Amino acid sequence: MAGGFAKRLGLENKSKCLIEVGGKPIIDYTIDKLNEIPELDEVIVITNDVFYNDFVKWAKNKENVRVVSDGGTSEESKKGALTSFLDFLDKENIDDDIFWAGADNFFLFSLKKAYDVFKNEDKNLAIFYDINDKEKAKNFGAALVENNIIVDFEEKPSLPKSTIISACMYFIKKDTLPLVKELRKSEKDRDNMGIVISQLCKKVPVYAYIVAEGNIDIGSKEALERAKQEALKL
Repeated sequence: MAGGFAKRLGLENKSKCLIEVGGKPIIDYTIDKLNEIPELDEVIVITNDVFYNDFVKWAKNKENVRVVSDGGTSEESKKGALTSFLDFLDKENIDDDIFWAGADNFFLFSLKKAYDVFKNEDKNLAIFYDINDKEKAKNFGAALVENNIIVDFEEKPSLPKSTIISACMYFIKKDTLPLVKELRKSEKDRDNMGIVISQLCKKVPVYAYIVAEGNIDIGSKEALERAKQEALKL
């Protein structure tokens, strides 16, 4: 998902997913990790009309990467990550296991290892890390986990039940997609990807894959600077 307009970063003419960190666009960290999964068929980047051509140019020499636009032209008129995702599932008639994620994450952990657990456990899987601070957890999606299964998930809770927060990365099983598509009937927040997990964990088992390395969601200038500092260590 790369349809945001990055107003908090003060960007007007560039997607934050294409900002270079450590010598390459932020989105490349996700693409590179996905390419370690042999079973990967295709990567679909959903962006907006404003940045569509930039992403097409970026993807020109990349294998199995397709760019589509959700039609958004401004922060005010954009569909949001959840609505764009649901629209895409309907339009493309997707019927396969999928990996769904925000494209503005800087991370170094292995998606291949997470994928292997996803297949071995035969459960939907969400990636988390421990922020070790309940005050900071209020700004993210926080999960309550028992025996590696999510028993409760809340996006930006006023009283977090834990400090285990979402990396906004989900492996979703083929046979669960019909349940995901039903979210359109009760959709409350067009830009809230966490709704999928908060609803799914009430109906089917969702495995909590907790990574030690952490993740940086590039949602602010401070987060971008942290990512640049981390990239310097590579």
